[in-house]
Amino acid sequence: MAYRSRSAVSRAPTDSPNTAAWTVPSAIADARRRRGGLGAILLLIALAACSSGGSTTDPDVDAGGSGSGAAGSHAVNLTAASTGTSNLPASCPAETVRAGRVLRVRQDAAYPTLAAAVGAAQDGDTIELPAGDYVGDVAALRRNRITIRGVGGLARLDAGGLSSEGKGILVMAGEDLRVEQVSFANAAVPDLNGAGIRFESGSLVICNARFEGNENGILTAGDPAARLAIHDSVFERNGLARSGGYAHGLYVGRIAQLTVQGTYFTGSQSGHLLKSRARVNRIVANRLTAEGGTSSYEIDLPDGGDARVLGNLIEQSAATENATIVSFGAESMAIHPDNRLDLAWNTLVNHRAGGCTWTYAADGTAVRAFNNLLVGAGCQFRLPTSADVGGNVASADSDFVDAAAFDYRPRAGSVAAVTAPVAAATELQPTIAYQHPGRSVDRGARTVTGALEP
Repeated sequence: MAYRSRSAVSRAPTDSPNTAAWTVPSAIADARRRRGGLGAILLLIALAACSSGGSTTDPDVDAGGSGSGAAGSHAVNLTAASTGTSNLPASCPAETVRAGRVLRVRQDAAYPTLAAAVGAAQDGDTIELPAGDYVGDVAALRRNRITIRGVGGLARLDAGGLSSEGKGILVMAGEDLRVEQVSFANAAVPDLNGAGIRFESGSLVICNARFEGNENGILTAGDPAARLAIHDSVFERNGLARSGGYAHGLYVGRIAQLTVQGTYFTGSQSGHLLKSRARVNRIVANRLTAEGGTSSYEIDLPDGGDARVLGNLIEQSAATENATIVSFGAESMAIHPDNRLDLAWNTLVNHRAGGCTWTYAADGTAVRAFNNLLVGAGCQFRLPTSADVGGNVASADSDFVDAAAFDYRPRAGSVAAVTAPVAAATELQPTIAYQHPGRSVDRGARTVTGALEP
């Protein structure tokens, strides 16, 4: 996917409901308007020198001490002191060792903003953001082995009407990148493709993050070697109705692999909750529930590929713009060398009047569909005649603990609780389960059909 080149910092469209007052330091904002990124960088250097009294010592680099100063103009509401840790859930993958510096973003220090820290970062560094609100603090990072981490709670990045390079809040490219405990909100750009994170190349792990009210939560380019992994995160009210269905909760281009685990998607407008053109997709133990939103497909894999959709709770709302819940290969089956779909131990829920398609897979797809729990009437699978199917059980909202509150754990004695799963290949059996909100937990052998145990 090609993107037009834009200036380093851009405003959202003037009619955007997400436009807000700038709260980065006024001198930097003025430089961004008049001279672009270079002017902002020069001013940052000057401001940093002034705030440190001309000293060459960096008070925010971890070298056995810490710096402090008077309150600055950066709009950050500190809700907790930095602890140096991000309190990640145990299910997040371990971070590779970072051999570089720790750059701490503070109100009056060498790095008053995330953008300043990103501009100073070198390969192997870690950037720490104290919990709080950062409005209009957008940046582009093109380094390797960098972690951006919220500490002491969630660091909330609100676009505030700005974007980096006309693309989103944070543009990222590089190997072994990581984002932890950061929230991205209200990204909007003139072409309606604004993203909380625009991931362009390399490898990126996201853990315990939140994406809310963006045109796209995450949007990737089409680097065929890129890898993206998302763990234990939340995507809420992303997508944009006026985009005509082209903005989504998560939109992944033709990269090598997408992994999504323990993540909650909800409330997309018009677009899909999750759309991926990746060659390999591993979508395991998530909750993708429209919950009254107008999302189209809940999962769209338009170019086929090698996909496993295992152990997910997936719900289509009554207001959906498309009758299909999971779609595979609807646009092309000629992009990737293999086209196969494994669909097992999911709970699929339809609230659309007039029925639905549980899953569509284009002809030529190798399909295995086992032990899925099907909640709602009038729906069907549209699969190739060669599909290997078994153990899929019809059910109703009354079979669950509290379907109205989206608690789809089987109620004792219900069909969902007493129906034993049929034998299936080991690789189809998820070893983790979704735990709300936005977590995954280890789980042994499944004793019932569907995503959730009683």
